[in-house]
Amino acid sequence: MPRIAALPTTDSANWLGRYESARSSLDLGAYPAAVRPGTPVSWAPTACVVARTDALQEGFDARMRIGEDVDLCWRLIESGWRVRYEPAVEAAHEHRVRVHDWFLRKAALC
Repeated sequence: MPRIAALPTTDSANWLGRYESARSSLDLGAYPAAVRPGTPVSWAPTACVVARTDALQEGFDARMRIGEDVDLCWRLIESGWRVRYEPAVEAAHEHRVRVHDWFLRKAALC
């Protein structure tokens, strides 16, 4: 799974856009790692994934509104597959840059 970088937008001029570009919760840092529950890299965002189709089984749990990427990672690991975070590859992602949208997303995670 690649490193998730902010998609350049005109909104990067506001403080939240700058924050998301520098410290997004989707950016897991500069160092590669095995993904395992209970470790510093315990999940990986699935905005961009390369995987064997037979490993993905049923894929995302359609009943989940949030956290479906964490669930998928953990089910893959539980099934004996390896999940790896590889920051040498980057994928651009559109981050929330409006305070209302950003706060609602963070509140939904609690």
